[in-house]
Amino acid sequence: MRLPAILVEEYDRRNSMPSDDSSPAERLHFLTEHSGRTAADHSDIRAAQPCERIGEWQEDN
Repeated sequence: MRLPAILVEEYDRRNSMPSDDSSPAERLHFLTEHSGRTAADHSDIRAAQPCERIGEWQEDN
């Protein structure tokens, strides 16, 4: 019965979100890696200018 527990632990270790004390870059890397996307897929997000108010973003989209 130990084998199923080991397999579940290994799956969780490989597929769970990084801990709360991980950096934003580590979390982004995890999400990018597990979503099957690349950094280039996110270029439109990185190039966006921040809005001064949420309402401005909602009006544009």
